[in-house]
Amino acid sequence: MTQGSFLSPGEGPIYSVSDAVKICLKAGGDMTGGALAFYEAVLEPGFGGPPAHIHRAHDELFFVTRGTMRFRLEARMVDAPSGSFVFAPRNVAHAISNPRDEEAAFVGVFAPSRYENFFVELADLADKRGGVPEPAEILELMSRYDTEPAPEVPAEAVESGETSTV
Repeated sequence: MTQGSFLSPGEGPIYSVSDAVKICLKAGGDMTGGALAFYEAVLEPGFGGPPAHIHRAHDELFFVTRGTMRFRLEARMVDAPSGSFVFAPRNVAHAISNPRDEEAAFVGVFAPSRYENFFVELADLADKRGGVPEPAEILELMSRYDTEPAPEVPAEAVESGETSTV
């Protein structure tokens, strides 16, 4: 653990799998004693996001800082404008996207921090492949971090709303 830290805007390791999303790690497990990882992410317009998934070993928190993002929590779809907070505890299916025509950004937390390494490995895999890894490679990597695809939710079962809690 460190004695504290200060990072200027844009500072910190940046991980990217495609041009559509960039993740800047601000505080990792090495800095927090494994308690959490804090990161900033920028989503390009039209970013479809990852498929809905379930984390079995960590919680994830999101705070939208720019634009409007779409979140899925279980069967609920929520459009979350700047200033919105979303909590996806372990064992809850969730997904994020930016279906808008403007960039969106958020800060997020993984607690505990271990999942930060998923993005390190995913970015390394993308670099080696020269693009987005194959779905089977991503699924294998997800499983190493106690994460799995979420079951599909029939379109008619999806609830929509501007704000809601799970």
